[in-house]
Amino acid sequence: MANNVPKNDDDAFETYAKTYLNEVIRRKIELVVGDHQTEILKFRKKWKIRPQGYKTNRSRNAWYKKRLRRYKRQSQIVYEHIGEVEIDVNRFYLVKPPQRLPQKRESRTIKIGKSFVYYFRQRVLELAAKINLDPTWDSVLENYILTNIVDMRYLPYAGIAISKRYFFSHDNKDMGNKVCLTFGPNTRLKDIQLIWKNQVEPIFPSLTGYMKNPPRKRRKE
Repeated sequence: MANNVPKNDDDAFETYAKTYLNEVIRRKIELVVGDHQTEILKFRKKWKIRPQGYKTNRSRNAWYKKRLRRYKRQSQIVYEHIGEVEIDVNRFYLVKPPQRLPQKRESRTIKIGKSFVYYFRQRVLELAAKINLDPTWDSVLENYILTNIVDMRYLPYAGIAISKRYFFSHDNKDMGNKVCLTFGPNTRLKDIQLIWKNQVEPIFPSLTGYMKNPPRKRRKE
């Protein structure tokens, strides 16, 4: 058993990639795309992609350039909806069920020719939602659509997005910041533990109010 214990963080991730991403997650993706070949073939047909996908980079690049010319002068209004959910907890216990807050809606016009990659990936995300695939696996789905191959190299990490959020007052004064983790529907505690030491903890010293060594509680005299 001792030989299977990772020696460092790199070994830990290699083990994680082999035993979880390339086995468990791969099986889940293959199950979904296998059950929804009809939708995927329709998507390929709509985007003029070969039914069997492309086998070489040259053929994929030729498709990309052809689509780029097709959308060169077109514009598209992009709508972005941010639906927030408030969860009221007390001492780690749920106080009341999640409450939906009003949605924030924004729209902007983009030149598809200049933002074709973004535009196409939005359509891939729509397909992922339609076939009930974890949206954090969209890169694997996009590659599968173009190549007909499930390649897990396009999924280097689990479904966790790390961000740093800043807060400002109405007169643009700094009111602090925080680090935020966004979880996907398949995120596990082990996934969080894997990134915590090397990617999350180093952000803490840059946050307002950080204390490396908090003072100990004073004893009552």
